Amino acid sequence: RGSIANECFALLKYLGKGDSRASFQGSTSDNSTETRRLFGIQAWLKDSCAKEVEQEIKQALSESNKYTALLAAVSGGDTQKACTVADDLGFHNLAAMLAAGPEAKSDILSEVMAWTDSGATSKMPDDLIRSYFLLGGDLTMEENIFKRRHSPFDWRRNLAMDLTYCPATMKQGVSSLVSSYDEKVSKGLAPFPVPRYTSSESRELMECVSYRLLRLGRQASVTPLCAVVDPRGYTASIHDFSLAFHLAAAISAMGCPLPLNEVEEQILIDGYAAQLVAAGQWEWAVYTLMCKFSKSSSVGSLWKQT
Repeated sequence: RGSIANECFALLKYLGKGDSRASFQGSTSDNSTETRRLFGIQAWLKDSCAKEVEQEIKQALSESNKYTALLAAVSGGDTQKACTVADDLGFHNLAAMLAAGPEAKSDILSEVMAWTDSGATSKMPDDLIRSYFLLGGDLTMEENIFKRRHSPFDWRRNLAMDLTYCPATMKQGVSSLVSSYDEKVSKGLAPFPVPRYTSSESRELMECVSYRLLRLGRQASVTPLCAVVDPRGYTASIHDFSLAFHLAAAISAMGCPLPLNEVEEQILIDGYAAQLVAAGQWEWAVYTLMCKFSKSSSVGSLWKQT
């Protein structure tokens, strides 16, 4: 649970760039604040995908499949990593273009479109073509692949590719980012944002807690806090309130338009306290039972009146 908690609180930090209280209370953020938040989310996605990307690269190289290794590196949204992998695999021209930064996107896309027009792509490995399309800022091929045979990339990887390689995405706000991804999911062009413990093929689709936090970061969010911290967003156990308690405390402190009501708050606190008692940590259970998630910004309101 530690890695999930770290991811969640790192995302909260990025969503709170600028005026953290305005992030969750529907206030209009200026363009500079929204840009900082999007760059923060991009960095978070890159870090969140890093471990899986590294595993996929090693697996592909162990099978002598350098094109799959390149695609894995590119899909993680870490252009520096992709540049290093491309150079190590002998794609020196591609590595040079990656090192040139965003300015090379149009050159890469022009090159791959010329290959497509000449029919050369039919003789090239699919994963290599996919890498070039991504680096050129065109996600159409990835969307079509997911629609036809379901790409293995999860929602984090899809958002990472979108934010890293599509310049137009960085000109949007968090609200537009989430709405745009929701639309892709509804059209069958991107995977549903499920938690890591389950899969997008499950009968009951449950949103990942991290994606719920992104929803909460939208302007004029109507997502209630009880839905955001629902344990099913990070675990199969509906009675595991360990992360839910701490997230609720942090989000309440940042300001939430639809906070927990008294009943929801008591269920959460009692549930977490029971877990602590069962684990032999009764001192922390006492502390938990004294807490209160208040709408007030007063520090003293954190404690229940006795």
